[in-house]
Amino acid sequence: MENLVSIIIPIYNTADYLDKMIDSILNQTYQNIEVILIDDGSTDESLKKCLQYKIRDKRIKVFNQANSGVSVARNRGIQESNGEFLFFFDGDDYVEQNIVEIMLKNLTRDIDMVVCGITIHNHYLTNQESHRGIAEKEKTISMENLAFNYWEYYELGVINSPCNKLFRKSIIDQYQLEFPEGIKMGEDAYFNLSYFSHSRRIKILKDPLYHYFIYSGQSSKKINTDHYQMMVFNFEKIKSFIQQFRGFENKKTLAEYYYQIYREALYSMKLIYRSDEYTKKEKKSYISEILGKNQDIQKANPQKIEDHYYLPLFKRKSIHTLHFIIQFTELLKMGIKKIVLK
Repeated sequence: MENLVSIIIPIYNTADYLDKMIDSILNQTYQNIEVILIDDGSTDESLKKCLQYKIRDKRIKVFNQANSGVSVARNRGIQESNGEFLFFFDGDDYVEQNIVEIMLKNLTRDIDMVVCGITIHNHYLTNQESHRGIAEKEKTISMENLAFNYWEYYELGVINSPCNKLFRKSIIDQYQLEFPEGIKMGEDAYFNLSYFSHSRRIKILKDPLYHYFIYSGQSSKKINTDHYQMMVFNFEKIKSFIQQFRGFENKKTLAEYYYQIYREALYSMKLIYRSDEYTKKEKKSYISEILGKNQDIQKANPQKIEDHYYLPLFKRKSIHTLHFIIQFTELLKMGIKKIVLK
């Protein structure tokens, strides 16, 4: 008898795109699936569409909850799932019709996860399409390999998204893994790293079987002072995973870890200066808070031209100078953007 595969899809106001995703799942070459649709308090026709699909196909289960965020929705999906293996897809994307068959075939006894490539459809500024094949050829890697070359695999897209991955439900259940609730950034990577910590090997496929879409509405995230706190939370998870599998024995991995913390801190500062919600005093206070929180920033080395003037200011904790430079550069960028858009 074929193994049951559960496909969990959190849904929030994606009625215009749902048909393509759900149809691509129902038409899979591998048919022993259950489709778990979690409507996260949508205000459009999403729930109505889900219920219509449920009537048409008995493999579909629909659950409705008050708007609580994607992590809560995915965790609800895990609780309601009965499959031996799990996918986490997004409602506004779609998949190749053989994604379940191919990835399940590659999840052999000694493999705990299969990762496929992604085709990115950018509909934000232009209708661009790009293929992210992750690997030039299929390969199997250990967790030691993943930790030792962490940032290389991060850039390839192996770490972050759960959407191009097939998971074993037994690992999730045994270690009670969940998507962290209450944070709005980095929750996917946090869950994946938790899963990696209890895995043996993962199989990476070269074929892009998942289609990921970027729409204009997805980019309008509220700027807030929680950004850096959420990144600190996630960097602690990254550090824990790399240390667990002795990845910091690779000096490049360690150096890149320090550098990425610094870059994230700088990005967090710049975000605040793109908002009119904060006073000069609040912005300076935010810079001071970031500089005082993480001593690993002090260990970063420059890689880009701007690092040569930002990093010394970070290390000296020159709050006033950082305030002036960031404010000036962000105002300059906004002015140039307005000219270009005219």
